Amino acid sequence: MWGSMSGSAILTTPEETSVLHTVTVTVNNACNLRCTHCYLQYQSDTNELLDPKTVTWLAASEFAHIAIVGKEPLANRRSAEFVSQAVEQFTRSGKSVSLITNGLNARLLGSETVQQLAWIDISVDGGIESFGRHGRGPLASLERAVDHFREKGCKKLRSLNTISAANIKDIPDILSLSDHLDFDLTIFAPYFRTASLRPQYAEMVAPSSYLKGFASINLEKRAGKVVILIGSKYFDAFNESRSDSIKAMLPLMQAGILKEIDGDPIDRGLMRVTFDDLVLKPLESLHTVGYQGSGRRVNRLQTAEETFARLRN
Repeated sequence: MWGSMSGSAILTTPEETSVLHTVTVTVNNACNLRCTHCYLQYQSDTNELLDPKTVTWLAASEFAHIAIVGKEPLANRRSAEFVSQAVEQFTRSGKSVSLITNGLNARLLGSETVQQLAWIDISVDGGIESFGRHGRGPLASLERAVDHFREKGCKKLRSLNTISAANIKDIPDILSLSDHLDFDLTIFAPYFRTASLRPQYAEMVAPSSYLKGFASINLEKRAGKVVILIGSKYFDAFNESRSDSIKAMLPLMQAGILKEIDGDPIDRGLMRVTFDDLVLKPLESLHTVGYQGSGRRVNRLQTAEETFARLRN
């Protein structure tokens, strides 16, 4: 849920702020995979690629970070070229930029763009033995992506893993893959069902089951390399006691491995801009069926900071 909003950028946002910090930009409406848990199933009557004027608008505004997402930003050559141009413009304006990708078309991103990115998040969701079972293609494709990004000078490479009933048993295998590929950080977040235009075939797991999936693993030795995300809304969805579950995982919280993302992420300075020029609150952005009803059109007569202030009120 929280990783879906901005990838690992959620970890760099302030715990509470009234000003814009991070914008998640959905640059296109294309993907080369059909993941069972994907919430970005959305149809639009307008363009399928972000308007360059919106890139200029964002670059001219003052905030800290931009997280570029797709569907899949590197879905094809046209989209990858657009991403490269956007990254150049964003970094030139003084912002840090991250990218979330499945890595299948990593080769479409050149060294100049890769080196401008503060980090790259790769959606993984499986391990050495289980990677191919989750619709990601052969493991060799992920290994090639990691090799390419490193050869091109990637600063930090992170693994994103959405945990559902389909892969809850694969957590040790996912960690083995992270060791194998030497990811700088491996992030786990629970799958959260959203209102999407197409069916999501993944099944949620209860918070207690999610946390139990990590209980038998010695994670303290991985401090600084692993983050497990969880939040109060997840407990509320299953009517489970937060205090009982968290108490059992207190050592991981004290080690900075288990991190709670509480409240509304808009209070952490997060905002979403879509490829068809809609501005959304972070929680609204998870439910694509409501985009046309809840989304506000980009108003380039306002700065992004002013837009964010109106969004909060």
